[in-house]
Amino acid sequence: MEVGYKNYRYLVTCLIIVSLSGIVYGQENFNWTQNTGEYATVGILVDNTILINGKPIASGDEIGVFTPDGLCVGAMRWCGHANHAITVWGDNPVTEEIDGMRQNEKMYYRIWQKETDRVIEVKRVDYALGDELYQSFGIYVVSSLIAYDDVESVVQLEPGHESEYMNTSIQFVWQKDVYASSYSFQVSNTPDFTKSLVYENEVSDTTLTVNDLEHDKNYFWRVGAVDFGGDVVWSQAWSFTTMPALAGSPVLALPNKNAVNISTDTLLVWNEVDGAEKYHVQLSTKSDFSNTVLDKTGLTATNLSVSTLDYGTEYFWRVGADGYCGKKVWSQVWSFTTMPALEGSPVLALPNKNAVNISTDTLLVWNEVDGAEKYHVQLSTKPDFSNTVVDSTGLTVTSLPVNTLDYGTEYFWRVGAVGYCGKKVWSQAWSFTTMPALAGSPVLALPNKNAVNISTDTLLVWNEVDGAEAYHVQLSTKPDFSNTVVDSTGLTVTNLPVSSLNYGAEYFWRVSAVGYCGNQVWSEVWSFTTALYFTDKPIPVLPENGAVSISTDTLLVWNELDGADTYHVQLSKDYDFSTNVIDSTGIVTPELAVSYLEYSTEYFWRFRAVNGEHESDWSAVWSFNTNTITSANGLQQELPVDFSLDQNYPNPFNPTTTIRFALPTESNVRMEIYNMLGQRVTTLVDSEQMRAGIYEKVWDGRDASGMQVSSGTYIYRVVAGDHVETKRMILMK
Repeated sequence: MEVGYKNYRYLVTCLIIVSLSGIVYGQENFNWTQNTGEYATVGILVDNTILINGKPIASGDEIGVFTPDGLCVGAMRWCGHANHAITVWGDNPVTEEIDGMRQNEKMYYRIWQKETDRVIEVKRVDYALGDELYQSFGIYVVSSLIAYDDVESVVQLEPGHESEYMNTSIQFVWQKDVYASSYSFQVSNTPDFTKSLVYENEVSDTTLTVNDLEHDKNYFWRVGAVDFGGDVVWSQAWSFTTMPALAGSPVLALPNKNAVNISTDTLLVWNEVDGAEKYHVQLSTKSDFSNTVLDKTGLTATNLSVSTLDYGTEYFWRVGADGYCGKKVWSQVWSFTTMPALEGSPVLALPNKNAVNISTDTLLVWNEVDGAEKYHVQLSTKPDFSNTVVDSTGLTVTSLPVNTLDYGTEYFWRVGAVGYCGKKVWSQAWSFTTMPALAGSPVLALPNKNAVNISTDTLLVWNEVDGAEAYHVQLSTKPDFSNTVVDSTGLTVTNLPVSSLNYGAEYFWRVSAVGYCGNQVWSEVWSFTTALYFTDKPIPVLPENGAVSISTDTLLVWNELDGADTYHVQLSKDYDFSTNVIDSTGIVTPELAVSYLEYSTEYFWRFRAVNGEHESDWSAVWSFNTNTITSANGLQQELPVDFSLDQNYPNPFNPTTTIRFALPTESNVRMEIYNMLGQRVTTLVDSEQMRAGIYEKVWDGRDASGMQVSSGTYIYRVVAGDHVETKRMILMK
């Protein structure tokens, strides 16, 4: 807010200099006394909202500032392309007469409109800086000025006051107010309008039609002119009375309400009304009957024939019952839609024109035709359709399945669209040729030929053969298929799952395609070998079970199992392996190097062999204990010979990492973490006197204030006496 305030003061200060120097755009229609001694400045920016009767201010219009008594104290002419300022002159205390604005008086505005040569009162002012009260040497910035003329009470025209025998559908008419932004309209059954039956806002026209009023009722109506400030000036309340009802209104019968696909020559039918002398029928394409296609009066029957209506058109119709006293009661308005005109001929879609290798069971598809009631399909082996294989009529969908066609045969087909009037339009004739009888033999795909280490539960896959109705699969342990493990027929897909095969066994398989005529063609014979089953027991070797003082960097070794592709190793501090320090798979040799184990800790480990999808049993669980160190907690180990700083582990890390260093002699130690900009992040050891030994410090990825740092590369630095060493580590989230 402070920045905006200073900006406004700077802007207005610039405008003050312009206005007081006499360079402000001149004006001619407001007069005031200048140089009264004190003044304020009102800034008006070029992008402000300034409206005159709803329209933006125009170049050449003038804005004046006035006292509450109507004295002009400053003005300017709007140029439309620059910021403006008005110098508002204060009252000169030396003179007797009031010649300017006094302290704390409200500032009023008027606009002289060049287009109409009139002065219009500003009804609403908003300020971006300051308020409406004048202060000597004050600075104000206007954000919007809204000027508009007062509206007058609306002059009502129709229906006249105290009109009688009015229809229950009435068009209300009133005189236009040139200064009104819109109108509000009310109809009520009480003169004080406490209960509005109709209340319409933002009416732009000077007419409004109200329907479905009750018969033989007294109503009141009024119109409010809405000015550009949103205030409403209401007219007088006029009354009228609707006509009494006949013994009911006509009830329409045919065509049904909202009926569709009605003939363009039809019959309008309604029920008789007791007391009706004659009937009046109106038919229109508008729901308000502003353009009547038919307006027939003096009818004595309860039906009327209409003909040559337009296709695909919605019509509205109503019937008025005329009483002997001349009163008329209208029915409800019903509508119906005539049938669409038949537009174009069907366009064939599938099978494609001149398509080949089409199945003998196929689907004929065509595009919908607007206005079509039904379709007629013909299929023939002759282009002149002299011998039809299919001749199907009365179809209401745009597709037709055809079955058991002959192989290798050319067929011709066409579709006729039948309109509601019975007219038929034929499509072009297309042709297609069915697939030939079984062609070729199946080609095997998976498992690959002579594949090994295949799962005992696998999937046999082959390529599709055109013309095949079904497939026959054989699986055997003999290449001559003298003993089949699987002999499956009638398959309609190109794969077959087989399960529970023997481990380490060679299998032979083949597939035949069975044609529609029953002929059978066999594929080549392929073989595959399943994965071996593990018969040897997995046995750990090193470290020996129960070993102690094992290095924190050691090697796990076990016996090699025949048939193993890889090994799966687990290392844990828990005998039940509920949480694992290492859970490593895909190991291809019978050993695994492990590093950075904890000192003085008991570890448990086990392994198993993996071949394809088969896994051996877990080995026995062996354990070992790591050796001890001298640490910050006083644990024991052999003293190091040289100073060293190890690479942190793990690295990369998230969220913590361990840094190990060795001191050959007692030293004053400082350990710090830096980012890549050279800025210190935190201090892990702060000039601490430490005895000779091996130490570990854990960093949790937080800075000195305890905040979690971002991912990236960091530097850790150890100073121990005369020894200084740095290394890099990576925090990865």
